[in-house]
Amino acid sequence: MYRDSANGAQSYFYYRPSANPTVNLTSVQWGLTGDRAMPGDFDGDGNLDVVINGNDYGSDATIGRYDALNGLMLKGDGKGNFKPLSIVQSGIYIPGDGKALVKFRDKNGQVILAASQHKDVLKVFRSKNKTKTIPVKANDVYALIKYKNGNTSRQEFYFGSSFLSQSARFIQLNDKILSVTVFDDKGNQRLVN
Repeated sequence: MYRDSANGAQSYFYYRPSANPTVNLTSVQWGLTGDRAMPGDFDGDGNLDVVINGNDYGSDATIGRYDALNGLMLKGDGKGNFKPLSIVQSGIYIPGDGKALVKFRDKNGQVILAASQHKDVLKVFRSKNKTKTIPVKANDVYALIKYKNGNTSRQEFYFGSSFLSQSARFIQLNDKILSVTVFDDKGNQRLVN
């Protein structure tokens, strides 16, 4: 898949079919980083996971609504592979007409996900894992995260990354991280951990 967003940024996504055809999933999504899918380490293992809020009840009446998804967590293995978890395994259950998915911190710095649904209740999910989070400054644009195993990842900080909403801008730390370097909009960098 290829997506060219409204602000000119380009993203490339590649579909890799599963060895088990029962886990191949096709569902309506309005973007992969913000609207209805949220990347992050939600299980505390140091690997990137993805939580999805899907469905679309606003399709043409002759087609019917897209409602095959009740929310989903894809558990990452750190090698680019993701395993779908059941509702019982993940605790994620978002059955309605999903609109947005945002991530923020509570007063203790714990990660919280909030999923909005059209004409329905707001679903809020709190991480069971105790993690440290660090807020970023308004002019920070991305961070390079170096892990103890030698891997490096880049986390970008967005404004308005979801449907009429926005995730909080912060970095989530765990014991597998060696260092975090944050870069601002002028190219200045600082070490934050």
